Amino acid sequence: MRERLKKVALIIFNYDRCVEVFLLQALQNYYTIDEPEALELLKEVEIHHPYGVVGALPGLGAGTAAAFGATVQAEQLLQISREIKTFTEGTDNSASHIRRIRELMSKCHRIVFLGFAYHQLNMQLLFNTPSGLPPLGSRKIYGTALGLSDSDKTIVTEELSQYAETPVDCVQLRNDLTCSQLFKDYWRSMSIQ
Repeated sequence: MRERLKKVALIIFNYDRCVEVFLLQALQNYYTIDEPEALELLKEVEIHHPYGVVGALPGLGAGTAAAFGATVQAEQLLQISREIKTFTEGTDNSASHIRRIRELMSKCHRIVFLGFAYHQLNMQLLFNTPSGLPPLGSRKIYGTALGLSDSDKTIVTEELSQYAETPVDCVQLRNDLTCSQLFKDYWRSMSIQ
């Protein structure tokens, strides 16, 4: 299982740690293991928060630690606030974590977007400027776009194709599925070998 988890990277645009807490609890429940063992497994997953996070989970990630749901003191809150950026502040494209995110995006064979709004700034953050090279035929992209109109879905699909340098027919963007429905419909396509 550790080897499979090493093949997964998460880029999370929310400031919260809900995904990490969910995965930590899911590992404990599914494999009937204790929290320290689940935490060690979760460390195998590369996780990035491009805009920062409202306190690193203790034992997971760098930065000012804050337990999930904990009441933090004023000084700790001030430290945490310095570690986040707003959407409009943007990020430093030369920062090592942004370079690492782009490296991950350029090398991956499957990309899954869940609850992603496909804002231009976030797309530019994820991908280097398209090089104009021929598409990487083996890359597949899956994503939810619930509530997005069909015409906007077409535009976003074309943009994803260009940013990811992959053929447009390799992009499966669904505006009729929730995140859980996407996993149900594409579970074999998204399975990790």
